[in-house]
Amino acid sequence: MTLSLICPVCSAPLNQHQASAGFYCDNKHHFDKHPNGYWPLLSNVKGKSKPQVESRQQMRGRHFLLETGL
Repeated sequence: MTLSLICPVCSAPLNQHQASAGFYCDNKHHFDKHPNGYWPLLSNVKGKSKPQVESRQQMRGRHFLLETGL
């Protein structure tokens, strides 16, 4: 099973930049690793005041990324 990440801004597939270990999409949205060890891949959609909640699949994906040390 492969893990596919999508851009939270435009829903394009994310690629990993080898040198910085950050993620980017073809539409030039970049996500760098946070100093606490995670990537901020959740964003609030404009116009929504209610914060987004991670789904079970997103939580498993985040846990997988942190455990594998990508």
